[in-house]
Amino acid sequence: MQSVVDLLVVFVQELRSIFSDNLHLETPVNLFDFSMIALGPAGGGGNQSPLGFPVMMILFFAIMYVMMIRPQQRKEKERRAMLNELKKGDRVLFAGGLIGTIAQIGEKTAKIKVSDNVRLEVARGAITTVVTDDSVLEEDLQGKA
Repeated sequence: MQSVVDLLVVFVQELRSIFSDNLHLETPVNLFDFSMIALGPAGGGGNQSPLGFPVMMILFFAIMYVMMIRPQQRKEKERRAMLNELKKGDRVLFAGGLIGTIAQIGEKTAKIKVSDNVRLEVARGAITTVVTDDSVLEEDLQGKA
């Protein structure tokens, strides 16, 4: 996260040097000032840089990618890896709160042993966590309370 902030600071300093002819900046630049730099000065339409709006849009999409899309992709990759590593005998927690032991695992479904004579067939994607000990369940309950 610190490297993203450092990158933004360098980027703002570069933009500040590019647009310093049009703006008189004596104070440190914050994100609001940055938007003003990218958009250029108000009023004098002839003095605005033609790169202001595209630079602002590129920066906006870069921030969205780094802050939202990339972490979501990483979580989904970890989840797919967890689903691929499931095996018979794993104790799992489902999205609905059901806990069971995998009796048989297929491509899209898993047969779960809930009790001695009770087996359920569930969608493999409904598995949220492999339960290794009861502390995982306690953390989940505390998080929802």
